Amino acid sequence: MIQEAPASIGGSSSPSIAQCSERVAASSEELTAGAQETSESINMVAQNMEVMTSGAAEQESTIKTLEEKIQIMREKMDDLRETSKEMEKIAVDSASNAENGKAKVDAAIDVMKNIAEQVSSSAKVVGELGKRSDEIG
Repeated sequence: MIQEAPASIGGSSSPSIAQCSERVAASSEELTAGAQETSESINMVAQNMEVMTSGAAEQESTIKTLEEKIQIMREKMDDLRETSKEMEKIAVDSASNAENGKAKVDAAIDVMKNIAEQVSSSAKVVGELGKRSDEIG
């Protein structure tokens, strides 16, 4: 192209310097517009990346909060499990105590029946002694 330049400068069929300048200027404007579009695209990508980074930070915070709440729930479940075990032991002990108490009440009732029988028997004896005392006296 460099070899053609001297011939084209003086020739009539070749484009003029003004036309070449116009083409260069138009190409330059197109390149500038393309560069500006590229710059705008880069800015949009940067903004989207900022939004994504912000979203990721928010998700991280939310996940940490959830992890903390899950840990608290886990601890409460462990406490509940221990409390349930203690309540089960208390219930078993209460049932055993109630069984022992029933046995003692049954034994006391048997003793009372025995006492009632002895009192009744003693009352008969006293009654018989009273009759004999009346007969003697």
